[in-house]
Amino acid sequence: MNTFDRHFLQVLVPHKNQPEKLIRLLESIPTEVNVIVVDDNSASHYFDACKQVIDNRFRNVTLLRNDTGINNAGVARNLALAHANAEWIIFADSDDKFYTKNLLQLIEFIKHSDADLVFFDVNAIKEKDGSPSDRANAYSRLIEKWPLNKNTIAYQWVVPWGKAIRKAELIEKYGLKFASRIVSNDIEFATDLAVVSSNVDVFKNCVYCCYESETSLTGTLTSEKARIRLQASSARNATLYKNRVPIHYNYNVQFFVKSIPVIFKELDVRTVKLFLKNLYISSVGNFCNILRL
Repeated sequence: MNTFDRHFLQVLVPHKNQPEKLIRLLESIPTEVNVIVVDDNSASHYFDACKQVIDNRFRNVTLLRNDTGINNAGVARNLALAHANAEWIIFADSDDKFYTKNLLQLIEFIKHSDADLVFFDVNAIKEKDGSPSDRANAYSRLIEKWPLNKNTIAYQWVVPWGKAIRKAELIEKYGLKFASRIVSNDIEFATDLAVVSSNVDVFKNCVYCCYESETSLTGTLTSEKARIRLQASSARNATLYKNRVPIHYNYNVQFFVKSIPVIFKELDVRTVKLFLKNLYISSVGNFCNILRL
């Protein structure tokens, strides 16, 4: 790595109120790789703890604060993108980690690839006891299927981690941004990224580990979060249908049922109409998939 260019790749990380987990992530990233951490309105003592450790130990890390007044991971990721100046970027969550050796191998792989979007294998661990989790299994199976799923893998990979993106060719050229939501801010970004990605590659080594936590956004589904997920997933289905993507369309019934209390409370007719429209699009899309078989 003596010839490593610090402007070749950056890791972008949103963070809030978990300095110990953030340190675990930063310790897994080689010092040759620059990192941008955007703090999303952490309590002052958590932010101060992060700043002190980063200033003392991680010279490759830039710590920024989300001072927009709108706080969620989508806004934090967009701020990180605005400050990123590397050719390639990788998103990571602050409570996860990389496998250091394999991350370095991934960088070497990317150097010799002509792709604009490179997926890499991932796994998952339960935070509470370190036992294996099935949270990342669906994405690992996509890696196993490569290259048979060359035309669909990008559409099926809806999380922000697990992929290296050539910034200028995809994100800047097409003005891609994350949605400003407390959950599901990444689904439309991933789908829009898939639409514009025509040159995809896969690195089959396991580079990233995500931790499953009962207190994570994905582990605490309230009625309001369910409504937001329904809205985001319905927008994704509309994009899939517009581009005639031959993958399964989610009917989103579970999100609608979970969101019924808040829909009734607010007399939210708009979300009901959105759900009905989504049922139509999903039904037609999945029927067309059957005809293709």
